[in-house]
Amino acid sequence: MEKANWSGKTGGGRFGQRAMFKILRSVDVRFTYVVLYLVIPFSIAFRPKQFRAIYYMQRKRLQRNPIVAFFLTIHNFLLFGKVVLDKFAMFAGNTEQFKVSVRDQDLFSQMLSRECGFITVGAHVGNFEIAGCTLQQYSKKFNFISWGGESEEMISHRLKAFKKVNPDAKLITIGNNISYLFDIKSAIDNGETIVTSCDRLCGSPKHYDADFLGETASFPLGIFLIATKLKVPVLVVHVFKYRGLRYEGFVKELKYDQSIKSDVEQAKSLARQYVEILEDSVIKHPLQWFNYYNFWQPVV
Repeated sequence: MEKANWSGKTGGGRFGQRAMFKILRSVDVRFTYVVLYLVIPFSIAFRPKQFRAIYYMQRKRLQRNPIVAFFLTIHNFLLFGKVVLDKFAMFAGNTEQFKVSVRDQDLFSQMLSRECGFITVGAHVGNFEIAGCTLQQYSKKFNFISWGGESEEMISHRLKAFKKVNPDAKLITIGNNISYLFDIKSAIDNGETIVTSCDRLCGSPKHYDADFLGETASFPLGIFLIATKLKVPVLVVHVFKYRGLRYEGFVKELKYDQSIKSDVEQAKSLARQYVEILEDSVIKHPLQWFNYYNFWQPVV
């Protein structure tokens, strides 16, 4: 079995990414979707591991028959391409074309009105970043966790997009040292917000093993340990693509179990709730699961 790995880098190269940002700055992103019908067959042909990963999820975890699983995997690649193009358009500043509605957004607004900081977690389902690009708020500084392998072009445009809805937005880059942990703690201590995804380990040694779609998978525990130690609220935000340029999502708060005294066990309780919410989202939106590697390979 191949190593459960992820490079953290958006494809296309610096030149290709720069060209896409320029094109999508003013063009309706749907005009570029047609390109996907030319690109996706090559992507599938030259990325067999990624294809097998999604096929496995559809076939074994969601119990589709082989033919249905095959075509749903192709559909997943196509939908992922559309989501990526939507992200380029958003990061280029062309956000008005999207219609975004988030259920229980009041819960998010309530957190913003408090003095304490809080943590918002998502996953690589749907389009997590669209909420950060479209929901304007200025009461708290947002700190977005960024994987260190991402290209400078993508990081630069992502930060510019976030600053339009939160002028003080900052990217905290996860690299090979632990300095980012001090940045996270400092942000929380200052009453700021941390935004990150929690479904990829990215080399994290601390993980939580849980039943996910009928098989054990490993999830990062670190952010939940930080939340527990600092005693801050944790919100889960998922946003999914619908027909056209419409996105719908929800906000849910993870609950602390007051009967648990151990920080580690409390963090596991938060992680368990997160996994349950993620599993429900994947069951409802099975084509918008975008982890293209052997997600269920156990960590040893």
